[in-house]
Amino acid sequence: MFIVEEGGTLSNVIIGPNQAEGVHCLGTCTPDNVWHSNVCEDAITLEGTGTAHINGGGAFHAADKIVQLNGASSVAISDFYAEDYGKLVRSCGNCKRNGSPRHITLTNVVAVDGGVLCGVNTNYGDVCTINNSCQREGKFCTRFKGNNNGKEPAKIGSGPDNQSCIATGQSKSC
Repeated sequence: MFIVEEGGTLSNVIIGPNQAEGVHCLGTCTPDNVWHSNVCEDAITLEGTGTAHINGGGAFHAADKIVQLNGASSVAISDFYAEDYGKLVRSCGNCKRNGSPRHITLTNVVAVDGGVLCGVNTNYGDVCTINNSCQREGKFCTRFKGNNNGKEPAKIGSGPDNQSCIATGQSKSC
């Protein structure tokens, strides 16, 4: 596992199979051209505050999430490739520190053979904005009612709603 401190950058790395965790960002960080060949738990976990910028790279074979936002953070993901995954990004639905809005921006993402691009908690003001991206299955967002008691969050809707999930310039032909 790589632990990236506040303001740190991790560049040009391939993380192979059989790892328990991939990258943990403890604040504002930049994973740049980081590839995950076989995601175990989460490929990238954002623990602190600030904005993470995930530039390029990609992930394969993630049974659940590729990127998990646990802290009161934001993430901007651009030019990223995802294949065979459950969710590209999920704002933690049941973390003890839930309550602050999280902001997710996806730009020029290509996602194939997977689930939704974003999972957000509408009751906390989370927003996912998807720009010029391709998701073959057309699954852009799932909206949840998050909690901070550790229970499974309730799913309350899916698809763009122009409030918590905003999608422009989408394609299903990747």
